[in-house]
Parts: sequence; structure tokens; C-alpha cells
Amino acid sequence: MTGLRSLLALLPALALVACETTKPPLPGERLSVLRLDKQLEPDPQIATLEVRLPRPVVNTDWPEAGGYPNHVMQHVALGEDIATAWRTNIGDGSSRYGRIMAPPVAFGDQLFAMDADSTISAIERKSGRQIWDTNVKPEDAGPAFGGGIAFAEDRIFVTTGYAQVVALDAKTGKEVWRQGVSAPLRSAPTVSDGRLFAVTVDNQLEVLACRRRGIFLGRALRSACRKRSPVMDRQPRCRAPDGCAVGACRYPRPPSHRSRSRLRRQP
Repeated sequence: MTGLRSLLALLPALALVACETTKPPLPGERLSVLRLDKQLEPDPQIATLEVRLPRPVVNTDWPEAGGYPNHVMQHVALGEDIATAWRTNIGDGSSRYGRIMAPPVAFGDQLFAMDADSTISAIERKSGRQIWDTNVKPEDAGPAFGGGIAFAEDRIFVTTGYAQVVALDAKTGKEVWRQGVSAPLRSAPTVSDGRLFAVTVDNQLEVLACRRRGIFLGRALRSACRKRSPVMDRQPRCRAPDGCAVGACRYPRPPSHRSRSRLRRQP
């Protein structure tokens, strides 16, 4: 009881000390950093500038994330009457056990989508009817998220959060080959000129040969943009997507039949 009375007696003194040590606020006008007081106004110097665009181009395919390997879709035409043609189910949605991170791709008369449980579906473009579905999850594997799909050379190439790249037959959904990489993959792959490029969660650019059952070609340190697919330009090199600070890296040529035996497979 005596200790409690002593503590109560010290409280006013402690409060006085706290008040004395409080620094006065800095002088000046306070401006909110969350409020945009300035209004955007057009530059009078370019008010009369004529804007010219190339003619819209009707694009029928979207085989990879970002359209094509170079991610440059130019001036794409849009129909005048935009409406929902059909709606279909592609599998499991996002939850605490998985996330849908793969945009759908389209080629010819088919669409391809990937759900949160690593199931790939082929869908008829006009009707929305499901043609086939294939789950690429490894046997006895737990939940994971990430990855994406790309269409090239009559194959669907799949990157997964299980540190694997899988090639499927686009017509049947049957697995053609499966190859392991150094770490889980979060973004969709980019396929160009017989090579597959994919970025792991630890910023490694993995390069595989599409026509050689996924033979490992090389690895390069890339940027921290793990959620974006690599971009291919016209030169023999791969660069990061816009907004990512990284240079370009040259990629190797596909292996010949003679050199195939000298290429090691990634475990």
C-alpha cells in the first residue's frame, strides 16, 4: 500500500517532466501531402500541336503476356459495340492457398487460362466451351502460387510456383516435357525463336530450349521485377519490362544435335 501511495505521488512530477521535455513544433505553414491543391492545366505551347496516330490494326491473337514477345502492340483496333459474349469457369479462384496471377492468352480459335491451382484450360473462343484441362502441379505437392502461360509452336508453356516449366500439347493438353529451374517462378514466360525465358523469385533469368525438351541453356541475373515477363527486342538479347532498372543480356542460341550431349540438365 505504501508503494502504491509513493507511485501516485510521483505521477504529477513525471507528467511535469514530460511536458518540459516536449519540443515546440517547427514554425511555418502546414501543407497536407495527401491533398493535391494544384490543378492540371494544358501547356499552351502544345495546345495547337496535331496528334497523329497510325491506322488501327485488327489484332486476332494474344499468345503471350503483353501480347507478343516484344510487348509492343502498336495501335490496336477496338470494336464499336463492346459487350460480354460469354462467361465460363476456369477452375479455382484466388484464396489463402493460391493466387491467380496468369493473364489468359489466345491463339487461333482457342483461349488458354491458368487457375490458382495450376490447372490449364483450353477454351473455345467463340462459345466459351471447355476443350480440355490439365493440372501441372507436381505429385503430392502442397499449395503454391504464381506462374503463367504462353503459346508458341503448337505448345502451351507453363511456369509454376513449384520451380518447374511444363510444355503441353495445345490441341490435347498432354504433357510434352517438364523441366526444373533454380527457384519458383512468379511471372508468365516469354517464348521467342525457340527459346523460353522465365524469371525466378530470386531475380534469375532462366533460359530453356523449347524444341529440345526444355534443355537448360543458361542463367543471368536480372532485375527485381519478378511479376513481369521478360521482353524480347529485335536484337539477340532479352531486356526487362518498362519501369525496371536493368540492362540487356544476350541469350545463347538453341543447341544443335551434336552439342546437346554437352548441355547439362537443370535438376
